[in-house]
Amino acid sequence: MIALSEMKVGGSVKLKGPVSFDTIEIGGSLKVEGDLEVSNELKIGGSGRITGKLKAGRVRIGGSLSVQGEVEIGELVIGGSASLAGGYVNELAIGGSLKTGTLRVERARIAGGFQGTLIGKEIVVEKKSKIRGKIVAEKLIIKRNAEVEHAIATEAVVERNADVDILECVKCVIGRNAWVGLLKYVEDYDAPEADVDRVEKVDSLSMKPG
Repeated sequence: MIALSEMKVGGSVKLKGPVSFDTIEIGGSLKVEGDLEVSNELKIGGSGRITGKLKAGRVRIGGSLSVQGEVEIGELVIGGSASLAGGYVNELAIGGSLKTGTLRVERARIAGGFQGTLIGKEIVVEKKSKIRGKIVAEKLIIKRNAEVEHAIATEAVVERNADVDILECVKCVIGRNAWVGLLKYVEDYDAPEADVDRVEKVDSLSMKPG
């Protein structure tokens, strides 16, 4: 593996992996054919494309990033757009959009668009965010006016005016004027002023959080 300390990309750079850096800052475009490891920070204002795996301490995306292999990232902040195969992120914050396969996290905050499967301990879906796919969490908060296709949680709070097509929970609270197409619960739920189309009591959740 080639190991270098720092790289700043203003134009267009193409590398053959595996390569390792302490820090990379991309203002232009970077393509890595193979694996990339960034021990400190990968900062993308332009565009990055990695055909292999990405391992990084911290990734901040203002532009766009595509990773075809699995990722292992300490902190991922998306202000632009990202497309990932899947993997693991400790702390995830989405202000732009993320499309992924199955991504595992410790904590996530989504304030934008998400498509894929997200599995974690604590997940917050911010106001007006749109989730296409599946969210699986131990603790889940879906805030006002958010839209979620499928949510599975040990403990879930759905705030008012949020829409959830399918909600599975051990325990959940559903706020006023929230809509749930199908609610599956294990222990109990509280939804006195919510609009719930169908309710089923089940023995267990279809996927295990965490």
